[in-house]
Amino acid sequence: MEIHEMLSEKDKPILVIFKYKFRFHKLLANEIEKWCCTNKSCKSFVKRFNKEMLISQSKFDVNDHNHEAKY
Repeated sequence: MEIHEMLSEKDKPILVIFKYKFRFHKLLANEIEKWCCTNKSCKSFVKRFNKEMLISQSKFDVNDHNHEAKY
């Protein structure tokens, strides 16, 4: 999985995964980070812990986007 960490145009942290951008959403229990797709109508998200991606149990995981990649 190719993951790039960078800053958005507004200097916010984003992840680029498979040419899709994800924004930081919130910190969950046990210091797990939830990152959501930057397209607000898309329900895709990823979770990571200590810079490592976690397998999502949701049907809206990193590969389930309702739009084309823009990056």
